[in-house]
Amino acid sequence: MTASTVDHPPARGFFNSTPVRFFIFSVSLIALDIGAQFALALASRRLPRLDPGLVTASVILPACVLLLLLYAGLVRVLERRKPSELALDPGAGLAVAGTAGGVLLFSLVMAAFFALGVARLAGGGDSSEIVVMALMAVLAAFAEELAIRGGVFRILEEGLGSLAALALSALLFGCMHLANPGATLVSAASIAVLGGLLLAAAYMATRSLWLPIGIHFGFNFAESGIFGATLSGVQSHGGIWPVSIHGPQLLSGGAFGPEASVVTVTINGLATVALLIVAVRRGEWRPLRLRLWAA
Repeated sequence: MTASTVDHPPARGFFNSTPVRFFIFSVSLIALDIGAQFALALASRRLPRLDPGLVTASVILPACVLLLLLYAGLVRVLERRKPSELALDPGAGLAVAGTAGGVLLFSLVMAAFFALGVARLAGGGDSSEIVVMALMAVLAAFAEELAIRGGVFRILEEGLGSLAALALSALLFGCMHLANPGATLVSAASIAVLGGLLLAAAYMATRSLWLPIGIHFGFNFAESGIFGATLSGVQSHGGIWPVSIHGPQLLSGGAFGPEASVVTVTINGLATVALLIVAVRRGEWRPLRLRLWAA
């Protein structure tokens, strides 16, 4: 049995139980993410004359470092182990591969949109906000993957097994996006498939958080920074090759953006199945169980 297939259950104790760890990890990491976004909004208002990319970098890059340190610290204190899921070997390579995979996935969505007549080129590109959009994609990838895949899915999987963890983390991830502009129950379900299942499957296949971080970043950056599409209800500011998306909401995703499209769900659903097959073949599927503490 390889190191990646070994569970790391915590010792008994109130702060080491599955429900308590689930709460501490998710709340603290999400709170830090919200704090970073608030700090960025405040800095942007107070420093309007500075370059937006510089202001954004000065907040987001330290926030990402703090997120990593917080996650690693919680693992060491509550679970009494090294955070192997953040190891840079082979994590660095997985992050690069994940980024390429995320860009490819959204590019396939755009290719399908063009083939179906749902999208067309919108004119000259605008790269003036490219750094800001890339940094925002970095923050979303780090914060949501550490909190949801590392703090929610991983802990639920240890206590309940893979199937229950997939379902519950997908439901939570979808519900988190209901507050976004243009959100509907359909968009929440789409996000649950895209984020809750695809990214959890990426973690399962490798037992590393760097692959889902890379996929998340690559997909979001391609959506907003390359193609200038609406991202989770938030209108993009430009894009290298901006597109105009129109047509039936079922195909276009409507006001929420391409993530709510049946095309996106289908493409990412196929990728999810492929990653789950890899995870099962590697012996990474955890059977259904109820284990709140280590035996």
